[in-house]
Amino acid sequence: MKKYGLILYIFCILIIMSIAYIPKNTNAANPSDDVSDEKLKENFKYIEMLQKINPYQPMSRGRQIKELSNINNADDLIKLLKSNDGAKYTYLIIDKLVNYPTKETVEILKNILLNPREEEGLRCKAAEALLLIGDKSVEPAVIQALHGAENLHSLRYYCVMTLSVVGSSDSLYLLTDILRNDRKERIREAASLSLGAIGDERALSVLEYTMNSGYETESMKSTTARALGLMGTKKALAIVVPHLNSELLLVQLSAILAIADSGDRDMEKELVKVIEKPKNKTAELYAIVVLYYLTGKPEYEKLIMTKYEKGDQQYQIDLFGLMQSFNFEGPQELLIKAVSNNSDEIALYCTRLLIKHGATDKQLEKWGLKKSILEQYEIIKKDLVSKGIIKENTETTPKEGTGKTEEELLKEQ
Repeated sequence: MKKYGLILYIFCILIIMSIAYIPKNTNAANPSDDVSDEKLKENFKYIEMLQKINPYQPMSRGRQIKELSNINNADDLIKLLKSNDGAKYTYLIIDKLVNYPTKETVEILKNILLNPREEEGLRCKAAEALLLIGDKSVEPAVIQALHGAENLHSLRYYCVMTLSVVGSSDSLYLLTDILRNDRKERIREAASLSLGAIGDERALSVLEYTMNSGYETESMKSTTARALGLMGTKKALAIVVPHLNSELLLVQLSAILAIADSGDRDMEKELVKVIEKPKNKTAELYAIVVLYYLTGKPEYEKLIMTKYEKGDQQYQIDLFGLMQSFNFEGPQELLIKAVSNNSDEIALYCTRLLIKHGATDKQLEKWGLKKSILEQYEIIKKDLVSKGIIKENTETTPKEGTGKTEEELLKEQ
């Protein structure tokens, strides 16, 4: 019996070792807001967007630790990274290096990415850091890493996603091949998104084939719809439009969001058709919100307010979840109305945005600020002040270019 037990034990160990493993940083926290470069800020927003479009899964980002808290330049971070002391903090150092996108930083990250002796998780981390920095010069290195990572599926995934930011037409053939032939669907989805983000219309044929194929999954088609929205050209949107009435709900919703991604106001008529003959309440809601997002027309704002007031709790949660999915704040009247929503999550969301736009304590109290969120309310205010988004006394601070305070502007609303 002991013999069979030993064999079973060894068999289990072999199975575990055969599974691709990406080490996760246990010191996880939200991404750092300490980013000075505007391009970095754009890329962080892009990451947030990708998180909401299947399949992007960001790696854990490290919290500040004592050994790193006082290091505020690339040179000292790189020096620590190369030292023996820095070995145990490699993931955290890379997180912080993203905020200092010097040439040396980029070279260090490229070296980690291309080094086959490094563990796969660390190479994935380097790829994601290069994505955030967004330096186009690293495209050849990312392509090289992809060619050498045939059986490293996680590394291939992160490299393909990195090409969505640093890639150009030089990546077109490789990404097209991955979309057509890769064995892992999430890597194919990443390739689809990257082709859309790069925006070369030569990729339209493979994206159209994927979109219309009877053999693709609902998830694959949905991601490809968003990719076409990212491309945003008339030809790309022409492929999306027929799917605004898709029998597959996820595909239909993704097609509607693809119009939002494109920012093309000429698509108004197509979205109106969805409202006029809605197949379901969810698609109707998506179309209304995207119409207001694109055009800002009062009739669509009124529709949103009507849907909110008549909808049940879950419908209201879906409405705000949708707006958050593409960083859309929605009508200010809606935010004011929802400050007192039964859902603390919605109430907090609206309260934060109204504070950001200059609402005062008295105004929020008048609008029905909930007692259950008072503690979080104070935390939100301190957070926005610390980030410089608002000043401590918003009542007396004129909004630039208006000659009026934020409070006065809100009253006008």
